[in-house]
Amino acid sequence: MSAVLSRAPSFPTCPKEPDTERGVSCSARQTGLRKGELFRLQWLDVDLDQEIILVKNTKSNKRYVPLNPTAVAILKAVPRKEDSVHVFVDPSSKEALKNIERAWRKALKAAKITQFRFHDLRHTFASRLVQQGVHLKAVQELLGHRQSSTTDRYAHLGPTDIREAVAKLKGPKAPDDQKTPEPKPAVDPVVPKPEPEEQATRQQDKKDEPEA
Repeated sequence: MSAVLSRAPSFPTCPKEPDTERGVSCSARQTGLRKGELFRLQWLDVDLDQEIILVKNTKSNKRYVPLNPTAVAILKAVPRKEDSVHVFVDPSSKEALKNIERAWRKALKAAKITQFRFHDLRHTFASRLVQQGVHLKAVQELLGHRQSSTTDRYAHLGPTDIREAVAKLKGPKAPDDQKTPEPKPAVDPVVPKPEPEEQATRQQDKKDEPEA
């Protein structure tokens, strides 16, 4: 996961007037949608005024995903075909776009990025949310994960936020001259053995499911 984030910042920014294929990758980075969800996206499920889209016919049925200003600007700029209900249309067939591999490889080459899949844009979206302090439950809903365990892979990205939250529970620090000495226990306290650390997060990254 950290390797994905290290390459993401250098990914080329979206132009003001993206073509259809570039619009797909730019939208993925801003919404976290899967490639197939973007290909199936229809204008009737997009509300640019309310800045929200309805994602349906997915593994988790349907969900609402808010649009940030960048995502709204991308969708407004994407070439629109009046005779098509789809947002991303193949200019040659006027049907829903089904493949952007050629454009994707070209974008990676221009940015000098290797070993970066389209699906990694989805991971980048989720990782940045967690780093900004967004709760994992909200991330789960945005990504459309049916199982919370799938979203838990991002939990390690926000340890600082967790420690700061726990630190807020402690009371004000007493002055040194007012500290009450701690009584000595009558018997030695029993120190519980620590539980084994979980390593599922890193293992999941290596065995990443394409549809996560």
